[in-house]
Amino acid sequence: MPTQTILLVDDDPQFNQLLADIFADTTYELVTANDPKKALELLKSTQIQLVITDYKMPGLNGIAFMEAARTIRPQLIFIMISAFLDTATARELINAGIGGVFTKPLNVFALLKCAVSLLEEHTSSQPPTQLHNAPALKANSLKKRLENFRQDYEQAVFTLYSKDTQLAANALAIPATSACFKSD
Repeated sequence: MPTQTILLVDDDPQFNQLLADIFADTTYELVTANDPKKALELLKSTQIQLVITDYKMPGLNGIAFMEAARTIRPQLIFIMISAFLDTATARELINAGIGGVFTKPLNVFALLKCAVSLLEEHTSSQPPTQLHNAPALKANSLKKRLENFRQDYEQAVFTLYSKDTQLAANALAIPATSACFKSD
């Protein structure tokens, strides 16, 4: 069964690595590029279904990159990430057919959920001869991981809240002391 491939494009190598780490435990194949022009070259040689890209990059902004990429692969799905995104740009992205828009700091859970949802939708829209290759097991695995992450997060928040409450109770149990030193 062919693996679905995600292309991660960000001119910041550290953020690109963060995105790669987020998707490393999934069953998707990952390809990364730190330059949009190199990413366009990758699109010519690699079967890619989803592109997650930064909006502001040297050489090509996100919309220009998406337009150039779609001349190579018209059916590509895009998710755009940006530290600064105004309403007009968000509208432009939506009108250009973007699959998702995320701002930094990044909500990892929402990004994973969006990627899985878009890939599932893309797979279900394929002709029946290609449906037997659908990555349903991969998507279910990713959904389970997301649920586990969410549960771990909620448990960590509960634990921190419990400890904070306990510390506050202990602080209230300490008798208040005050002293006034009067010099004669």
